[in-house]
Amino acid sequence: MEIKNRIDINDEQKLIQLLQIDYLQRKKHLNNLITLFKNVSDPIVVGIDGEWGTGKTIFLKQFEILVNNKEEIESASFPILKEFKTNNTVFYFNSWENDMYDNPLQSLLFNLAKKYENDLNRKNYDIRNLLKYGKTIFNIGLKVVSKGVLESDDLKVGHEDNTQLLDSILTVEEIRKEIDKFLNIITKEKKLIIIVDELDRCKPTFAIELLEVIKHYFLHNSVHFILCSNKSELTHTVKRYYGQDFNGYEYLDRFFDFEYNLPTPNRIDYAKNVLGTDKDNYFYISHMVIDYFKLSLRQINKYILNTEIILNSGILNSWNNKHERLLFLFYISGLIIKDREAAKKFIDGKGFENFTPFYSENSAQINRLVSSNGESTIPKLEKIYNSIFNYKQENTPSYELTNFLEFLSSIS
Repeated sequence: MEIKNRIDINDEQKLIQLLQIDYLQRKKHLNNLITLFKNVSDPIVVGIDGEWGTGKTIFLKQFEILVNNKEEIESASFPILKEFKTNNTVFYFNSWENDMYDNPLQSLLFNLAKKYENDLNRKNYDIRNLLKYGKTIFNIGLKVVSKGVLESDDLKVGHEDNTQLLDSILTVEEIRKEIDKFLNIITKEKKLIIIVDELDRCKPTFAIELLEVIKHYFLHNSVHFILCSNKSELTHTVKRYYGQDFNGYEYLDRFFDFEYNLPTPNRIDYAKNVLGTDKDNYFYISHMVIDYFKLSLRQINKYILNTEIILNSGILNSWNNKHERLLFLFYISGLIIKDREAAKKFIDGKGFENFTPFYSENSAQINRLVSSNGESTIPKLEKIYNSIFNYKQENTPSYELTNFLEFLSSIS
């Protein structure tokens, strides 16, 4: 079975193709972002806010491709892009993929150094000048510049450790100067826009320390930042770090000069035109379920994978009323993603009443799907539901089907 629900964010040609057909309706928002950076000369931090699974990473990778690609892409759609590209370049940093490391500053600098290795080599710059500072010095230095509170774990008793604290405070400016020297080299030809993605998925310590690092060590005239997250979720990260009574929204507002809300694309357009569901049998059932449960793009990916497993399992081969049973299976696939407990109740034969609002919203399509033979649709569907989920003798199709659904629920 080919898994078609994945969009490889490193597949540049695929991302360009998605941008050209623009089923996600992102051109306008990419133009807005380009216009913002073009018209503000001072270094700024832009927060990109959007719900989980709304395609923020795809959007940011497309922005990176637009600015960094040597070829012109959709020049008619992006009238100021050509000029913008001559003065700006973009660096993408996935913070979640790097939060396995203890030191966010070292991690960000190391990734930048790999990207701009040739520029650094031409200037005979040794990256070890930056990475020589230990984690303790970075942490204490960060607390000094951010007016944080030094904790007992930062220091040990003794002359050596008092010297360490003094050295750390003295090296704050030294670190800043070394980072400025580093940034001067990599921004000599163009301004740099650093994208920091997936902040809300990081470990709290890494996310907060990375934000503080950006604010206090990356003040440079040629460096902008885009910080991408679901802001609501990021405030929970802040609270896990500072305590539940801490105002996460006020804290985050310190870091953003501008905030841009990225709207959710049309979910049916995404399913049809990006994942190609309109080429599948029974796509109309999938579209009803996707729309009813208001699945995010990420949830749609998972849902399509579930339906592919169902269609390739052969579980329906021995059944009559195949369309009606498929309707229940596709509905359950969406319910598993939105509410696992409700899905368990449905599989246990106690959830038909939760199906009726779905029917009411899609009655015209479902009536065409269900063979009525003069019987009203809801009573017929309830009878089929009971025959599947309230008749589970071993070695019967119903028993096999419910076991299969429990398996699907456990892997979703």
